[in-house]
Amino acid sequence: LSTSPMAAAYYPNGLPRSGYDGITNNAAIMVTDKPGTNKLKYNILTLKPTLRLDLDPITKGLYVEGYAALDFSFRTGKSLNTPYDLYLYNNSTGEYENQRSGTGAISVNSWADNSNTITLNGRLGYNRTFNESHKVDAFVAYEQSKYNYSSLSAFRTNYLSSALPEIDFGSDVPKDKNNAGSSNATVRRDLFGRINYSYNNKYIAEFTMRYDGSMNFAKGHRWGAFPGVSAGWVISEEKFFENIKPIVSFLKLKGSWGLMGNDNVAPYQYLTQYAYGSGATFGTENAVNKGMQMVRTANPLITWEKAQTYNAGISSQYLDGKFGLDVDLFKSIRHDILITRNASVPSYTGLSLPSENLGKVNNQGIELIATYQDKAGYFKWSAS
Repeated sequence: LSTSPMAAAYYPNGLPRSGYDGITNNAAIMVTDKPGTNKLKYNILTLKPTLRLDLDPITKGLYVEGYAALDFSFRTGKSLNTPYDLYLYNNSTGEYENQRSGTGAISVNSWADNSNTITLNGRLGYNRTFNESHKVDAFVAYEQSKYNYSSLSAFRTNYLSSALPEIDFGSDVPKDKNNAGSSNATVRRDLFGRINYSYNNKYIAEFTMRYDGSMNFAKGHRWGAFPGVSAGWVISEEKFFENIKPIVSFLKLKGSWGLMGNDNVAPYQYLTQYAYGSGATFGTENAVNKGMQMVRTANPLITWEKAQTYNAGISSQYLDGKFGLDVDLFKSIRHDILITRNASVPSYTGLSLPSENLGKVNNQGIELIATYQDKAGYFKWSAS
């Protein structure tokens, strides 16, 4: 809603005034039901049953767990537009002219959609400390997620009355009615795991692996493997560091390497895509028939975009954590980015070049994070 602050909602005689656009934008009228109604109904159901079993009788620290995330949404809506009276003063005639014809005809738009997302996750894990110094934390997991969506809508206008705001009672003239519908589905499957080892909280190593499958790519290019490894050395836990701990309370060296994948691209690029065009005239009748035309050339070889990231850094705290400083050097090498070749195709072919995994982008830099925190009684403050 928008109304000019210089324009009154009503004339001195009480007639509702047309908005600043000349007709409809009168906020005092728009917040009433005179222009019509808009009714929405949302029904949402979310369930997440979980299960965990400790398998210590087999070996201490072994466990299995899982969950099913079930999300359902059912929505309906109906909007009714009704003409209403607004007036515009004509300085030439001195009359208040009714602008009702500019507020639209009686019309109804009715729609409904429903969606569901079902995610299943299962994990086998192991967490155990040996001799109070060697800690092992590992797991392997499987997850799959499927999303479905469908919608249907209908519209009619030029009703004889707003007393029966149902689609059946609108005009039967083709230009006064419309309908639409759509559906969509996405699926993902993932296998992933991690192994973490630490010794006396001083030496830390971790290995991760993901094996992800995406519906956005064709068979043979659908799955991608993405490993990662990291290591850290908490120098401040060493005995030779004890003398300077009152000044440098924490110091850690760290480094990592990882390969990541991206499938957040337009789906079904491995298939030739067609769309309805403007149509064509066939036969003796002067009528345009719907037709389809190719709008995207298939590339069955498209696959995951990938990024290798290298990182090395230092984390430190001083004066019992009052000051902190993190320094990280990083380098990212992205490759197999989907781009279109810088080439031309003759227009008479009706073809367009598909996207291909040809792009490369490198970036590197240094990141510094300095922090400060302190307290006085119950009052605490920090800055970074």
